[in-house]
Amino acid sequence: MNLIEKRKSQLKNLGIILLVISALALVGGILMLALAKGSAGLIIGGIVLLVAAVAGVVVGVIFTWTSSAVQATQGSIAEGNLGKGTVNMHKCSNCGVEIPEERTICEKCEENLKP
Repeated sequence: MNLIEKRKSQLKNLGIILLVISALALVGGILMLALAKGSAGLIIGGIVLLVAAVAGVVVGVIFTWTSSAVQATQGSIAEGNLGKGTVNMHKCSNCGVEIPEERTICEKCEENLKP
């Protein structure tokens, strides 16, 4: 799994977590308003929870949607980019860092890359 795919997965997971927490806040806000019986503190608390829930839903949906829309378009991580003017990369067998194919020595660990 490359870095873009890892970040997409993390963004999607964060979006789902936000949606779950927002649903709980929505239920909590509705319960607080239902049980308020004229108590200003509970009414204000319920309204705050409802506003937070709506904001959480919006951000959660944006994160989840963005994670499905993100696509690599440049470099070695993008599929089918060979020959399209991007730099072809390979990984160092010693440290795993990506480096341009034309390099013969790793920039990070100075491993000789050509046998």
